[in-house]
Amino acid sequence: MYPSSTRQSLLERIKNGDEIAWQEFYEHYRSLVWLKGSDYGLTETEQQDLLIDVMLDFFNAQKKFRYDPSKGRFRSYFRQLIASRCLKIIKKRMPQASGEIAMETLPMETEDDDYEWKAFLFWRALKEVERTMESTRVQCFRRCKIANEPPAKVASDLEISLATAYNYCNAVMSKIRELVKEYSELDA
Repeated sequence: MYPSSTRQSLLERIKNGDEIAWQEFYEHYRSLVWLKGSDYGLTETEQQDLLIDVMLDFFNAQKKFRYDPSKGRFRSYFRQLIASRCLKIIKKRMPQASGEIAMETLPMETEDDDYEWKAFLFWRALKEVERTMESTRVQCFRRCKIANEPPAKVASDLEISLATAYNYCNAVMSKIRELVKEYSELDA
């Protein structure tokens, strides 16, 4: 269950260095941090790191933080802080230079700076596809689109026709797009 509204007085007491207020804040928001980490598919260890990182980030920012209810709810601000931290944790998991991703596979960076979010949705969808689709199709997609191997070589190695390799890649990408759209609608 998400915490109820944050009292402005609690934020003011935190700003003034009240340790009891910090404890109240921690107790009030740790479940939200944990639940959001869970929504992002973080492991228990990653969720523990997330909780520490989010609380430290807010602690370090709270001296400059000014709560203005006319600009929105505190909970929205705090969720944004959590989301930012979740994406940083997920980014650490993403393949590095040894397994770079074909650019056409990922959504392109946009002006509204939601590239990391779209990349997260892509990897989340790919995990789901790996769990539910035939392994040869997924292996073909990973090798062609993520590892950038030539489709002819992948087809030969998997003992399938080149046309089948292209069909497998298209089928996996279609399913990923469908899942990303579904996830985006759920998170809207």
